[in-house]
Amino acid sequence: MKKLLVFMIFCNFFLVSANSGQDSLNFQGHIQEVIKKQNNDRNDVYLKLLSDRDSSAYFVDDFYLIFIIEQTHKLLLSDYVGKESVPEIGLKLENIEVIQKRLNGQKVNFISSMKKIFPDYPSERSYQYSDLNPGIPDEDYFHRYIEVPVSYGNPEMGTFRLYYELCSDFDESKPSIIIPTDGQRSLSQVGWADKYKENFALDYNTVTYEYRGMYASSIPEVENKNTDWNTIYEILNSDNVVKDIERIRKDIPGKGQIYVLGGSGTAMMGLKYLSNYPQKIKRAYLMSFFKDAKGSSLSGIRYFKNFINKNNLEEDYISALENENTYSKQVLFLLQRLLYFDEEQAKQLIVELSQNKFDLYKKYTKMLGSVDFFIRSARKYKPWSVTFMYETNINTSDQEIYNINYPFYEIAKPIRKARQKQYKSGEDLFDTPNLNDVQTEILLIAGSMDQVAPVNQLERIHRELPNSKLAIFKAYHCLQSSSESKTCRNGLANLFFKSGYDSTTFEKYFDSSNVEKMFIELKE
Repeated sequence: MKKLLVFMIFCNFFLVSANSGQDSLNFQGHIQEVIKKQNNDRNDVYLKLLSDRDSSAYFVDDFYLIFIIEQTHKLLLSDYVGKESVPEIGLKLENIEVIQKRLNGQKVNFISSMKKIFPDYPSERSYQYSDLNPGIPDEDYFHRYIEVPVSYGNPEMGTFRLYYELCSDFDESKPSIIIPTDGQRSLSQVGWADKYKENFALDYNTVTYEYRGMYASSIPEVENKNTDWNTIYEILNSDNVVKDIERIRKDIPGKGQIYVLGGSGTAMMGLKYLSNYPQKIKRAYLMSFFKDAKGSSLSGIRYFKNFINKNNLEEDYISALENENTYSKQVLFLLQRLLYFDEEQAKQLIVELSQNKFDLYKKYTKMLGSVDFFIRSARKYKPWSVTFMYETNINTSDQEIYNINYPFYEIAKPIRKARQKQYKSGEDLFDTPNLNDVQTEILLIAGSMDQVAPVNQLERIHRELPNSKLAIFKAYHCLQSSSESKTCRNGLANLFFKSGYDSTTFEKYFDSSNVEKMFIELKE
């Protein structure tokens, strides 16, 4: 499983011959059978595909394809091993190569490579295989790596290659902005140094890195599905990741200043790094996040409860939650997702369910999948996410009817169970102590409609940081919605890194006409 990479993607297939200067082989068909693999990888199945053209059978053993199919159709294919009935999933693969391999003692045709994937054919949605599996050219100046310990507490585990990436126009004479990576990642960070620089319109260098255990920075113990969860925690915990960031900081070419840019979980990692290395960073721009696990778990629930009350939805909500045609945990899951970007749809879902209407419930369940799939897929493919959720979530069952954080706490159950006999409750929880010692110039960003990290959490952090300011906007989580707030976010980030907040340019920014509709307040 060298491939723990892809983010929400999809697949489908058929075998035809097409001529356009040269012969190319395409496949179009469907999944006929799911076969269990005899190994210990997290990717634990082969697929038997049947051509719609001539009923020929082809086999495939490809992490990206299988993972994309699962994320597209919101199911785990391993649930269908040995079953006669499998989901009706149409697939199309372009420019494939076919080789013969032995499977269970027989020679069969395996699709060994492909260039383009249509995961839910005949839908036109498609993916270039090279985008899913970009490869890591060791000779490329912009893909660098450091040999680091697998576990800082256990030298016998050896080392692995921790990859980090410099933007393609890296200039050693300019400052560099590190974008931390958190344990919620689903896809590789390869290529993201340029993407972050473009998305935020940054004038300085950008540096991203691969989270330990993921794709390029793979670790065999993490890829083995039989590795115990206690070992996985010891390898992937955030203390180790903070040490990784410091190693990268010291390895970045040039002698320019180092800055940090983060949002949500990446901002949590950025703040934890600053609390451990308070003198290493000149400026940090951090959005929508928490100081510790307690804030992470409780604040969202409190925000949601207030959301229900202020909109006079108490009766409708209880009715929706108790509707015999729904699953209460699924209702909570859908509402949590919707509140990232659209409060009105969240309200409408509650009202419709209270009236025994299920159109929105079915629509968003199809789009987002079931809460059960969300939990099981994370446990199977993203052990770094299981670790991060373990560190950042506490038990909130005392407010169960408002517990929209339920899936995140549930994801981490395997680690909680593995460590409960060895460690006291709370010992491993995420925290950022000693913030009073951090003299870094920090601009905190909050959204007034952010149910994930409400304004009061940023105010709490602001009070502890001696050299911070807090800018509040009318916006959702990380100012990703609306488009106007995203524009404000990006312009302010570039301005802050260039000028700091002790400049007239910074002060004038908040009076400018392009932000006045979104900007609420700047707290000194």
